[in-house]
Amino acid sequence: MRLRESDRPGGGRRGVGHRSRDGGDFTKKIRLIFAGRELLSVRRAHRLRYGGEPPVPPSPAPFPPQHLRDLSWNLAQGFPRPFAIDQIHFAFVQPGMGFLWWHVNDATATTARADWGGAADGARPVVRIHDVTDILFDGTNAHGSFDLEVNSLQGNYYLRHRRLGRSLLAEVGLRSPTGAFRPLARSAAVRFDRDRPSGDFRADGLFVARDFRQVFPVENIADARLFERLIRELPGFPAGRPPRVAAVYLGWGPAADFGGELGGAIRRTHETLGRMGVEIERFGLAAGTAPAEGEALPVFAARAAGTVFGPLAEAHRRRAFDVVHCHDWYSAEVGARARRELGTPWLLHLHSTEPERAQGRTESAEARAISAAEQAAVVAADLVAVPHAATRATAIELYGAAPERVLLVGETPGAGAPGGDPGAVKTRFHLNPSQPLVLFCGEISHAAGADLLADCLGHVCAERPDVQFLFAGEGPLRPELEARANGAGLGQRVRFAGHVTRPVFEELLAAAAFVVVPARTSQDEGVAQAAIDAGRPVLATHQAHLGCVQHGRNGLVAYDNPGSIIWGLKELLSRPAPRGAPRPAAGPSAESAAVELLIAYHEVRRAAAPAGGKEGP
Repeated sequence: MRLRESDRPGGGRRGVGHRSRDGGDFTKKIRLIFAGRELLSVRRAHRLRYGGEPPVPPSPAPFPPQHLRDLSWNLAQGFPRPFAIDQIHFAFVQPGMGFLWWHVNDATATTARADWGGAADGARPVVRIHDVTDILFDGTNAHGSFDLEVNSLQGNYYLRHRRLGRSLLAEVGLRSPTGAFRPLARSAAVRFDRDRPSGDFRADGLFVARDFRQVFPVENIADARLFERLIRELPGFPAGRPPRVAAVYLGWGPAADFGGELGGAIRRTHETLGRMGVEIERFGLAAGTAPAEGEALPVFAARAAGTVFGPLAEAHRRRAFDVVHCHDWYSAEVGARARRELGTPWLLHLHSTEPERAQGRTESAEARAISAAEQAAVVAADLVAVPHAATRATAIELYGAAPERVLLVGETPGAGAPGGDPGAVKTRFHLNPSQPLVLFCGEISHAAGADLLADCLGHVCAERPDVQFLFAGEGPLRPELEARANGAGLGQRVRFAGHVTRPVFEELLAAAAFVVVPARTSQDEGVAQAAIDAGRPVLATHQAHLGCVQHGRNGLVAYDNPGSIIWGLKELLSRPAPRGAPRPAAGPSAESAAVELLIAYHEVRRAAAPAGGKEGP
C-alpha cells in the first residue's frame, strides 16, 4: 500500500521523507504511520520490506572449562611482577604513626656487600629514620637518626613515634657490626603534624588590594573590618602612587619636634602609614622652642606657624604634597596658608577641644581665644578628624561644622601604657626574668580555689621545669599553702606577694603569661576582665561564673578539680607567652588608626576637588 500525499504527516507537505537507494518509499513508511501516530518497530519494518521475521543471531559457543583454567594459570604467572628498581616508601598514617614499605633486589645487596669488602661481614639489613625538619638532607646533616632492626631487605613496618611537628625520612640499607651504614634506597621526606592545634598563634598578615594596587604587611588581622572598608574605598581612590602628606604638629617644650606622648603616638602612626606606602614629611618646632614670657598662646601659635610654613612651601615646590595634615588648633594656621597660597587641601586633626579640656571650669580670656581659633580652623579645613563621638559633637554643635565634614579617626595608644619591663617585674619578686609566670590574684581561700591551684603545682612543675607561680593577695590559707610549696621544694618557683597595689597588679599582668581563677564559687569579673584587657588569657572554672571568659577565644574554662585545672595549665603553657600584647581597653591599635587616616587622606582630596574634576596631583 502506498500513502497518498494528503496522508503524509504535516498536511501533505513535500520533503517529509526521502527515497532509499533502491528507489522505494521504505524510509517514508518507517517514519510515521497515521495508525495512532505510533512508530513502527524494527520487526514490523522488516516484515513490510522482506515479508518475514528478522533472523535471530546464533549464540556463541561456550569456552571449554579447561581452556579457561589454562588462561587463568598463564595470566597468574606474571604476578607478582618483579621490581625493576630498589625502593622504600614512607607514608603518613596519623600523628605519631607512619607506614614503611621497602624492596631491595638481592642483586643490589650482593653488589653492595662485594663493594664493601671485609666490612660487610656480619652486616644486617636495617631501616634508618632521619629527622630532616627544615633542611635539605645530603645524607649526613640530619638533626638525629635511629635504626629499625628488620630481618629482610623486603618488607613493611608500622612506625610509632612521638616526633610530632617534624619531617622524617627513611633509608633502607646494611649496617656493619662496627656501626657503619650503607644506604641502598631512600624515601621522600614526610611531615608528621601535631596531634593538637599549634601553639604558634600569629596575628600578622598581608593586605593585598584588588589588582595589587596596594600591598603591605598587616600587624593585626583583628582589624579586618577596617581593611575591608579600605578595599571598598580603593576603587574611588586615584590610581598610581599613594598620597604624599605634610604632617604639621607645633608642640612646644617637651612636645617639640613630635616629642611627648601625643607626638610619640603621631610618630608611630606615621611609621605604620609608611609601611602602607604613604610618604609623610614631618614639620614641627625645634627642640627647646616655647612661648616667650607673658606671650599668649594664640600669638605664639601664629608666630610658630610662620617659621614652619616656609620650609613646608619650599618642600612643596620641590615635590607637591597631596594633603597637609595639621594636628590641633595651634597647627591650623599652616594648613590654612597652604590652602590659600599652595592650593593644597588640608585635614585638621582635633585630638581634643577647649571645652573638653576646660571640663566645666570658668573660661579665661585666653581659653575663649583658643576656642575661637579652633572654631575658625574647623570652618576653614577641608575635613576635620576627631577621636571621639564627644569631640565630634563639640565640633558640630558648638563650632558649626557640617556633620559630613567631621570624621571619626581613632587615636594611637600613647607610650605611657602601663606594663613596664616584664623581666624587671619578675626579678623584683625574686623570680627568673626569662621564664613564664602564672598569676593568681585574689583571696587565698577555699572559695577562691587557691588550694586547688596549690594541689596542681607539683605535677605541673615536674613536667615544666621552667614555669613559675605567683599568688597575689591575702587569706586564711596563705600560711598553709606557702608551707606546702616550701616543703615540696618549690619555694624558688612559687612566690606569695601578699596584697599588691593597682599599679603593681598591672605590672604583674604585663609580666604574666596568663591568669588563673580556680574558684569554687562565683567571683567578681574585675581580675579576669583586667587580664583580658591586658591581652592575657584567663584559666577559669565553670563554678566561677565569669561571663567575660570565652572558652577557646580569650582563655579556657575548666572544672573545680585538680585534674581539670592541670589540663588547663598545661594547655596554656604550651602556647607562646605573650610579649607586650595589645590592651584593647586603651583604644585602637596604631595600624587601625593608620588605615582610618589613609582613608581620610583620600576623603579630603575628594572633598577639596572641584565638581567633576580630578582629586589632585
